[in-house]
Amino acid sequence: MKIRPKCLTCGSFFPSIEILKDSPVKLERSCSSGHKVVFHISESIKEESLWEFCPVCENPDSYLSKDVPKKVFLGSLIIFLGISLYLLSVEWVLGIGLLFALAAMDLVLYRTLPDLLVCYGCGSEARKFVRTEDQRPYDPHVGERYRQQKLLTKKQITST
Repeated sequence: MKIRPKCLTCGSFFPSIEILKDSPVKLERSCSSGHKVVFHISESIKEESLWEFCPVCENPDSYLSKDVPKKVFLGSLIIFLGISLYLLSVEWVLGIGLLFALAAMDLVLYRTLPDLLVCYGCGSEARKFVRTEDQRPYDPHVGERYRQQKLLTKKQITST
Protein backbone atom coordinates (compact mmCIF):
# COMPACT_ATOMS: atom_id res chain seq x y z
CA MET A 1 0.00 0.00 0.00
CA LYS A 2 1.15 3.53 -0.73
CA ILE A 3 0.07 6.34 1.56
CA ARG A 4 0.33 10.04 0.76
CA PRO A 5 -0.13 11.69 4.17
CA LYS A 6 -1.34 15.23 4.64
CA CYS A 7 0.03 17.54 7.35
CA LEU A 8 -2.60 18.29 9.99
CA THR A 9 -1.11 21.72 10.68
CA CYS A 10 -0.52 23.29 7.26
CA GLY A 11 -2.38 20.92 4.90
CA SER A 12 0.58 20.17 2.64
CA PHE A 13 1.12 16.66 1.34
CA PHE A 14 4.13 14.56 2.33
CA PRO A 15 5.90 12.46 -0.28
CA SER A 16 4.25 9.06 -0.75
CA ILE A 17 5.27 6.35 1.71
CA GLU A 18 5.35 2.72 0.63
CA ILE A 19 4.09 0.54 3.51
CA LEU A 20 5.74 -2.87 3.54
CA LYS A 21 5.38 -5.81 5.94
CA ASP A 22 8.63 -4.90 7.68
CA SER A 23 7.71 -1.19 8.06
CA PRO A 24 7.83 0.17 11.61
CA VAL A 25 4.58 0.71 13.52
CA LYS A 26 5.38 4.41 14.03
CA LEU A 27 6.92 6.66 11.41
CA GLU A 28 7.94 10.26 12.05
CA ARG A 29 8.25 12.67 9.16
CA SER A 30 8.48 16.43 8.67
CA CYS A 31 6.45 18.29 6.06
CA SER A 32 7.84 20.99 3.77
CA SER A 33 6.95 23.62 6.41
CA GLY A 34 8.87 21.77 9.13
CA HIS A 35 5.90 20.37 11.11
CA LYS A 36 6.60 16.94 12.60
CA VAL A 37 3.90 14.30 12.26
CA VAL A 38 3.85 10.77 13.67
CA PHE A 39 2.10 8.11 11.58
CA HIS A 40 0.64 5.04 13.28
CA ILE A 41 0.78 2.12 10.86
CA SER A 42 -1.67 -0.64 11.87
CA GLU A 43 -0.93 -4.33 11.40
CA SER A 44 -3.80 -4.62 8.90
CA ILE A 45 -2.17 -1.97 6.69
CA LYS A 46 1.23 -3.66 6.92
CA GLU A 47 0.09 -7.25 6.46
CA GLU A 48 -2.97 -7.07 4.19
CA SER A 49 -2.98 -3.51 2.75
CA LEU A 50 -6.35 -3.13 4.49
CA TRP A 51 -7.32 0.40 5.61
CA GLU A 52 -9.05 0.33 9.02
CA PHE A 53 -8.18 3.84 10.15
CA CYS A 54 -6.09 6.74 8.90
CA PRO A 55 -2.41 6.50 9.91
CA VAL A 56 -2.24 10.30 10.34
CA CYS A 57 -5.40 11.28 12.26
CA GLU A 58 -6.56 7.76 13.27
CA ASN A 59 -9.98 8.45 11.76
CA PRO A 60 -12.01 5.39 10.61
CA ASP A 61 -14.01 7.23 7.91
CA SER A 62 -12.75 7.37 4.33
CA TYR A 63 -14.17 7.51 0.82
CA LEU A 64 -13.33 6.19 -2.63
CA SER A 65 -12.29 8.47 -5.45
CA LYS A 66 -10.58 8.01 -8.78
CA ASP A 67 -6.84 8.60 -8.97
CA VAL A 68 -6.89 11.38 -11.57
CA PRO A 69 -5.00 14.68 -11.59
CA LYS A 70 -8.05 16.85 -10.95
CA LYS A 71 -6.64 20.19 -12.16
CA VAL A 72 -5.49 18.74 -15.49
CA PHE A 73 -8.76 16.89 -16.00
CA LEU A 74 -10.91 19.91 -15.11
CA GLY A 75 -8.85 22.22 -17.35
CA SER A 76 -9.14 19.92 -20.36
CA LEU A 77 -12.86 19.42 -19.69
CA ILE A 78 -13.50 23.19 -19.69
CA ILE A 79 -11.55 23.61 -22.94
CA PHE A 80 -13.40 20.78 -24.70
CA LEU A 81 -16.79 21.99 -23.44
CA GLY A 82 -15.99 25.48 -24.75
CA ILE A 83 -15.07 24.03 -28.13
CA SER A 84 -18.25 21.95 -28.19
CA LEU A 85 -20.39 25.02 -27.35
CA TYR A 86 -18.77 26.88 -30.23
CA LEU A 87 -19.35 23.94 -32.57
CA LEU A 88 -22.97 23.69 -31.43
CA SER A 89 -23.51 27.30 -32.47
CA VAL A 90 -21.76 26.87 -35.84
CA GLU A 91 -22.39 23.26 -36.90
CA TRP A 92 -24.54 21.46 -34.32
CA VAL A 93 -23.76 17.95 -35.62
CA LEU A 94 -20.04 18.44 -34.88
CA GLY A 95 -20.86 19.82 -31.43
CA ILE A 96 -23.04 16.83 -30.56
CA GLY A 97 -20.33 14.50 -31.89
CA LEU A 98 -17.70 16.12 -29.67
CA LEU A 99 -20.00 15.83 -26.64
CA PHE A 100 -20.47 12.11 -27.33
CA ALA A 101 -16.69 11.73 -27.73
CA LEU A 102 -16.20 13.44 -24.35
CA ALA A 103 -18.73 11.11 -22.73
CA ALA A 104 -16.99 8.07 -24.22
CA MET A 105 -13.58 9.33 -23.04
CA ASP A 106 -15.00 9.90 -19.54
CA LEU A 107 -16.39 6.36 -19.45
CA VAL A 108 -13.05 4.86 -20.54
CA LEU A 109 -11.17 6.89 -17.91
CA TYR A 110 -13.66 5.88 -15.19
CA ARG A 111 -13.24 2.20 -16.04
CA THR A 112 -9.44 2.24 -16.34
CA LEU A 113 -8.21 4.65 -13.63
CA PRO A 114 -7.31 3.06 -10.28
CA ASP A 115 -9.18 3.87 -7.08
CA LEU A 116 -7.91 6.22 -4.41
CA LEU A 117 -8.95 6.08 -0.75
CA VAL A 118 -9.19 9.50 0.94
CA CYS A 119 -9.56 10.19 4.66
CA TYR A 120 -12.50 12.45 5.55
CA GLY A 121 -10.67 13.83 8.57
CA CYS A 122 -7.34 14.97 7.18
CA GLY A 123 -7.42 14.28 3.44
CA SER A 124 -4.58 11.73 3.41
CA GLU A 125 -4.64 9.42 0.40
CA ALA A 126 -4.00 5.68 -0.02
CA ARG A 127 -3.23 3.77 -3.21
CA LYS A 128 -2.84 0.05 -3.95
CA PHE A 129 -5.17 -0.98 -1.13
CA VAL A 130 -7.56 -3.88 -0.70
CA ARG A 131 -11.16 -2.81 -1.33
CA THR A 132 -13.85 -3.77 1.17
CA GLU A 133 -17.63 -3.39 1.21
CA ASP A 134 -17.36 -0.59 3.80
CA GLN A 135 -15.53 1.71 1.38
CA ARG A 136 -18.00 3.90 -0.46
CA PRO A 137 -17.84 6.99 -2.70
CA TYR A 138 -17.88 10.46 -1.17
CA ASP A 139 -20.89 11.13 1.06
CA PRO A 140 -21.69 14.86 1.37
CA HIS A 141 -23.30 14.37 4.80
CA VAL A 142 -20.18 12.78 6.27
CA GLY A 143 -17.93 15.31 4.51
CA GLU A 144 -19.96 18.21 5.93
CA ARG A 145 -19.76 16.73 9.42
CA TYR A 146 -15.97 16.65 9.25
CA ARG A 147 -15.83 20.13 7.71
CA GLN A 148 -17.91 21.48 10.59
CA GLN A 149 -15.63 19.70 13.08
CA LYS A 150 -12.58 21.35 11.54
CA LEU A 151 -14.20 24.79 11.64
CA LEU A 152 -15.25 24.31 15.26
CA THR A 153 -11.75 23.17 16.23
CA LYS A 154 -10.19 26.18 14.46
CA LYS A 155 -12.62 28.52 16.19
CA GLN A 156 -11.81 27.04 19.60
CA ILE A 157 -8.05 27.34 18.97
CA THR A 158 -8.27 30.98 17.86
CA SER A 159 -10.56 31.98 20.75
CA THR A 160 -8.15 30.69 23.42
